[in-house]
Amino acid sequence: MRIGSRPFRHGSRMKIGPKGTWTPLVLSSSLIAWWDASRSDLITQAGGVVSSWRDIVGGYAAIQATGAAQPAYSATGFNGFPVISGDGVDDELTFAPLPAGFPTGATACEEWYLVDQKSLVADTTTRTIGSYGGAVTRSLRRLVTTGVNRAQTSDSGSTVSHGTADFSNRHVVRLIATGTQVNIEVDGVAGVAASQVSATSTSRLRFFAGSGTSAAAFALAGISERVITLPLSATNAALMLAYLSRRL
Repeated sequence: MRIGSRPFRHGSRMKIGPKGTWTPLVLSSSLIAWWDASRSDLITQAGGVVSSWRDIVGGYAAIQATGAAQPAYSATGFNGFPVISGDGVDDELTFAPLPAGFPTGATACEEWYLVDQKSLVADTTTRTIGSYGGAVTRSLRRLVTTGVNRAQTSDSGSTVSHGTADFSNRHVVRLIATGTQVNIEVDGVAGVAASQVSATSTSRLRFFAGSGTSAAAFALAGISERVITLPLSATNAALMLAYLSRRL
């Protein structure tokens, strides 16, 4: 069934939450895309499995037509908040192609995830929680290093793994691509940046898998929110972190 109304657009005066509450909509044209599992009106589901998840900014629909590969929806599965979850086997949602205005090539951007990473360290397969691009991708991955789950960003062939955070359970993750460097933050703590000129492709965006032609490296994880922005000021980055952290 479709639980539906229209997404918000840039320039909307509407906000989500109590009057005066900061939301990503304040970012205006710097807000590129925003998928929020609490917006049930933008989710198409039947029997708790999701065939489409539209974003708030432009109605960008990440879809899955195959029933067995549709991720699960829960209204309370993320610390009492809504979440959409992949099973780590074949679940994924794909939005394609990327529209004009998405930060591809060497365009600087940020990507924020409110995520529940569920793979145990006994599973040493690298898992992709979210990605976009295609043959050349930007992505959030989970890997195991010396017996600990770690968050990693992969961008155009360069990777940065967070060296201190245990990437198990619920976290806010920020991926940063400046055009010449990439970095990752977990719950506001930054990793060590690496030099990389981005060359992101324009083919597709995925939830719970890599953005190559065939989905792979499926994640056992839940996503409550995923936000893509242009580079944020320190003030707006702190506000975004606080906004997403309210569900942890």
